Amino acid sequence: MPILKAIKNRLHYEHKAVLIAGKELDARISDSFIKRMIGLMYEDNLPKSSCMLFVSRFSSTESMWMKGMRFSIDIIWLNDGKQIVAIEENVPPCRKILFCKTYKPDIPFKFVLELSAGFIKENRITKSSKIEFK
Repeated sequence: MPILKAIKNRLHYEHKAVLIAGKELDARISDSFIKRMIGLMYEDNLPKSSCMLFVSRFSSTESMWMKGMRFSIDIIWLNDGKQIVAIEENVPPCRKILFCKTYKPDIPFKFVLELSAGFIKENRITKSSKIEFK
């Protein structure tokens, strides 16, 4: 998918601080269809001090997938009140050409945080953990 790689290189991302488990992370904001579709594809890693914050205009039930990913991540889904509705740990990259597994909660969500794999376990994140955006 060289076209997606070329598009990704031209995208501009805003950044926002996200507070979770007493840690402040630098969140790259994915707030458009193309940014949400590309996500962390083709990147070599995600520093522990960073995350990607997917923002939808409305509550959604869109699926996440790991196509084009090179590393595992943790995923947190949040509702419009920024309460955690679902957590998925150590989601592996999809190495297949077609039919990558998709991930989504049964509950509608508005925000998704993608974090470095192990963050949830290391910081004891649960559905009752508080998350703030600055």
